[in-house]
Amino acid sequence: MIKKTSLAILVLLSCALAPLACGGGGSSPGSDFCGKYAQASCQRSFACPDPNNPPDPSFTMSDCVTLFTHACTDKLPAGETSDVSCYGATHVNTAAQTMCLSAIAMATCADVNALPPAYDGICSMVCTTATTTGAGGSTGTGGSTGAGGSTGAGGSTGAGGGFATTPPTSATDFCNQFSNVSCEQVYACVPAASRGTTFQMDFGTTIAECESMLKNQSCPTIVQNCTTFSPSDANACLVKWAAETCANIADQITPDECNTACL
Repeated sequence: MIKKTSLAILVLLSCALAPLACGGGGSSPGSDFCGKYAQASCQRSFACPDPNNPPDPSFTMSDCVTLFTHACTDKLPAGETSDVSCYGATHVNTAAQTMCLSAIAMATCADVNALPPAYDGICSMVCTTATTTGAGGSTGTGGSTGAGGSTGAGGSTGAGGGFATTPPTSATDFCNQFSNVSCEQVYACVPAASRGTTFQMDFGTTIAECESMLKNQSCPTIVQNCTTFSPSDANACLVKWAAETCANIADQITPDECNTACL
């Protein structure tokens, strides 16, 4: 489950609770992602040589990473395009980034050798030119934090188990509930004063908006990739996830059942 469902949301929450752990660096918002995307893509490409297009023996892994990185970060010459480009981007969608890198890691050789690679769809959504025009809605956050606070027993301990869940009956139901709990968690764990522009881009300005964003961004791909669903593990994951501490969320620690709820 951690590989196909909760990972994208988990890392997104971790970045909100411990931003420094998410790295950064580079000269543009997308430069760090481009480096990771290039490294991951090239590793899979070299592990899956296309029998219909044998690689040039002189083309090394280093050459590949350099080529992919520049194609992602640089302004390309007229007439040339790149499926995954962060040139001119002002924001990195961390949920999409995590799903992209996870999709590359799990891609079959057929996925890798497709034109374009099967994972480029989600990877092309990572870098955006998002604006903050929706930030004005933050006037509603005061009320939404109360909902999180009423269930959160002390900010340092996090949710404390007050978020209601029901036994999920499908992968879709599981992903929706996981998103709901995740938003309750992040609003309980992140103080209102720390919910700035980047937070609002990833989690909205209210819990309800956060839930809608996570479900729309993550669940369609997650459900599509879930070939084996375990209702018992999914239920245990949700119950334990609802009681998880802020410290564990920041450290990307999840219940074991979240690893096996959806394979």
